[in-house]
Amino acid sequence: MSKAYQFPDDPQQPNPFAEPAPAELVASDNPYAPSAAPAGESVDGDYHMTLGHRGGMLLGLGLISLLGALAGLPLGFFCFPIGVLVLALSLPTWLMARDDLRAMRVGVMDSSGRGSTKVAWVLGILSTLLAIAGGALSVIILVRAILEF
Repeated sequence: MSKAYQFPDDPQQPNPFAEPAPAELVASDNPYAPSAAPAGESVDGDYHMTLGHRGGMLLGLGLISLLGALAGLPLGFFCFPIGVLVLALSLPTWLMARDDLRAMRVGVMDSSGRGSTKVAWVLGILSTLLAIAGGALSVIILVRAILEF
């Protein structure tokens, strides 16, 4: 049994198959070279970039969805189509507000809109539950109407 490759006896012997070492480059010659700042430190000091909050937009969406859910409840049979439209607003409001609150907690997003984002989160949850209740109410009314017919 013959071996195709024989390891050298001397481990300090250079590898004949290795590529030649590149010549040292000056940092200004290579625009993709790593920065000279120590690892873990910012080059510009205390500069931190955060995303702007969406509290006002989320609060507006939450209020619109809550008003739609409250308007859809007394309409009875027509509540189901209104409930679908309300769900199209309230569910994204709820999820976006939840994600924004997480981002604010971590420090990625500006936390000055935390109050309005929390209110929008609650409004999104409430509107979603009211839309589901309104949809269930319209299904019950529809089933009763069919059974009485």
